[in-house]
Amino acid sequence: MRASDAWTSLPGLLDLVERQVDPHAIGSGEFVVPAAMRSRLRGNGGILDDAITWLRGYRRDRLLCERRPEWMPLAELWPAPGGKATLKYVAAQSHEANAELTIVTERGFGGGSKTTLTRSIEVPTEDVGFQYRVRVYLTIWRYVHAAGGEPFDRIDVDCDGEPFDVDRVDLPPDRFPVGDRTTTLDELRRGGFEQHGFFRASGSASIGMDTYGESVQAEHQWGFELTLPGLDLIQSTLKLAAHTNRSESFEASFQLPRGHDYVFFHRIGEAPIVPLCARLQRESL
Repeated sequence: MRASDAWTSLPGLLDLVERQVDPHAIGSGEFVVPAAMRSRLRGNGGILDDAITWLRGYRRDRLLCERRPEWMPLAELWPAPGGKATLKYVAAQSHEANAELTIVTERGFGGGSKTTLTRSIEVPTEDVGFQYRVRVYLTIWRYVHAAGGEPFDRIDVDCDGEPFDVDRVDLPPDRFPVGDRTTTLDELRRGGFEQHGFFRASGSASIGMDTYGESVQAEHQWGFELTLPGLDLIQSTLKLAAHTNRSESFEASFQLPRGHDYVFFHRIGEAPIVPLCARLQRESL
């Protein structure tokens, strides 16, 4: 019996071409689109037709790996210095109301996988940051053009039928993206981050902590780069992309020591489930 949170597959464009699916059916169905094509496809069916014609010239050459297991971060949580933080997800009784997670590759024309999150979690941390990550499986084929011989690697996030497998791993302090969890707004901008919230408690002389609850949007997306040692890939670094919808049931809370100001931020162009939190240096205010 298939588990309620087991992964299901999403076909990639190349998979549909190989199965000789009608282009008009492709245009109306659900399939994985490479990031570079998404904006151009909107309202422009000719782009899709050109891509299909181009892909029909490619043939499978060799299998580089099949269902290779890797870890993809679902959320990364860091408490403020001297503080605490908690990541929480409350599953709904209705399957359709739970968050849906989709993971695809940002390059190539391979397929992806999606699942519905049906398990409640509550993961606290104090002093150290951690990643809450999910197991994914990658299948990679080398393709070669029948006429010109040009190669490319098709990368499938190939999790179909696998159970939803998660893991928590603590992170060393030097993995925090900026400084030692104390930063300035200029440092954030230089590092490619943007802030979306503040909590100011530098005017408080009392001892204790205040709790800041971060509201979670309905949709989130973020990316993750990884390398696969031992494989002769055309591009040595892969980028996976994750997307969630109906994700309001995620909650992130931070217990922040009084006497300091704090900033919440994320990488420009991404919308992760949990923001990063750092103490804000006073000279940056």
